[in-house]
Amino acid sequence: MKQLDFSKTKTVIGVTGQIGAGKTSTAQFLSEFLKAELFEADKIGLELCSLEETKEFLIKNFRNEIIKHGEVNRKLLAKIVFRDKKRLKKLNSYFDDKIYDYLVSAIKKTPNRFIVIDAAILLQTSWVELTEIVVVVTAPETVKIKRASERLRIDKDAVGLRLEHQLSEEELLKFADYLVDNNNTLKELKDSCIVIADKIKNTCEISGEEFE
Repeated sequence: MKQLDFSKTKTVIGVTGQIGAGKTSTAQFLSEFLKAELFEADKIGLELCSLEETKEFLIKNFRNEIIKHGEVNRKLLAKIVFRDKKRLKKLNSYFDDKIYDYLVSAIKKTPNRFIVIDAAILLQTSWVELTEIVVVVTAPETVKIKRASERLRIDKDAVGLRLEHQLSEEELLKFADYLVDNNNTLKELKDSCIVIADKIKNTCEISGEEFE
């Protein structure tokens, strides 16, 4: 793991899990209870898609119709890459570097003691090098598929394609410092996050900062 110049003053928590597991809700709860700055990889990627440099990369490596009315057609892009491993690897490699640089810069600037990174492919990227703690969120496959299908408005086969390109829960759990089983109610998820947040606060060395 790289030792960056903020590593002694800030604690970065990575939250990951397969699509539909509930990692974003978990990351939001942990951010609330830790008074942390939250960075969502998907939103950063979307922000980067507005840059001309990114649009040029996408047109060059995919199709002209990827850009429609000046915006990236994310549904078409997803349809292409989740059916072509080489193209998915190229896309992920491009955004890996860009998002890493974005995170390093943003983490240095934030005054928060804790930082939470929400990323489904955290462990498949260089972003994990920024984290000190990894929280893995799990849920039964049928639950994940139902949640993702409803949220993204895509069919179950499309969700299945995305799951195939993500690390299995068994692989994710090898890197977990904390596990969240998200097969229950939102209140139970919230309660689990409170417990984890308290453990993180208690195990990290805090100097000159009080928590309510």
